[in-house]
Amino acid sequence: MTPNDIEILIHCHVSPRPHPRADAIAVKETLRSLETNGLIERRGGGEYCTTKRGQAHMEQLCGLAWPVEAWVGADGKVIKI
Repeated sequence: MTPNDIEILIHCHVSPRPHPRADAIAVKETLRSLETNGLIERRGGGEYCTTKRGQAHMEQLCGLAWPVEAWVGADGKVIKI
């Protein structure tokens, strides 16, 4: 998913209103893709909400750990500093 995809999915998950950039091609394409993949469903009037699959994916995204920085040697092992 792109940052745009994630932003639009979040909007559909938390807002009962149409997306503020709903006329933008990128938003239209993402809404179509999210709907085709079963993450959101159309309510009408330009409004969308997350499906159970979309809700599960939001939980998955929100549950990701923060990235950590590490130095890795040529052998693929983390070098402890």
